[in-house]
Amino acid sequence: MIKVYDNIIPSNLSKNIKNHIFGEDGLQRMPFYFVSDLTSKTDINLDYGFGSNLLINENYDVSKGKSMLLTPLLLLSIYKNFFINNIILARTYIQLPTLNPGPQIKHTDLDYPHLVCLYYVNDSDGDTIFFDDNDNEIKRISPKEGRIALFNGNIKHCGSKPSTFPRSVINICFNTWQNIK
Repeated sequence: MIKVYDNIIPSNLSKNIKNHIFGEDGLQRMPFYFVSDLTSKTDINLDYGFGSNLLINENYDVSKGKSMLLTPLLLLSIYKNFFINNIILARTYIQLPTLNPGPQIKHTDLDYPHLVCLYYVNDSDGDTIFFDDNDNEIKRISPKEGRIALFNGNIKHCGSKPSTFPRSVINICFNTWQNIK
């Protein structure tokens, strides 16, 4: 299951999320730190870039706090009519443009069943690429501000390094009690 949703997040909310990360004046506001590899299952790692943990908690209770950065998943759950059982991992990162754009390392975020809500904070190049069990490409999703990719976390995927604008995404790994249609 790989699904793309473009009109779930209202434009004013999308702008607020973007400003929360980049700031209205274009200066980053979140506490990002440099990471050298964003594919590790136990650490925030990328080929290069800046990452920030939102929370890492095996049983995060969404009723106790609704961070602005979790809003895309919460609105998607309302739109698709499913309940969030738990949020396993949530993080955001920014990749700066590079002279060597291209795919990163194929990976899954976790080693056990989960779903992934990938929210694109801004327009950029640097597609997310999905692969079958034989490492053949099966789908590409281009970053577009406000776009959500929802997919089975067991599907191998990778981001691509941007060449023109910073690429920023919010990645939320979660579980639900029901099948999402």
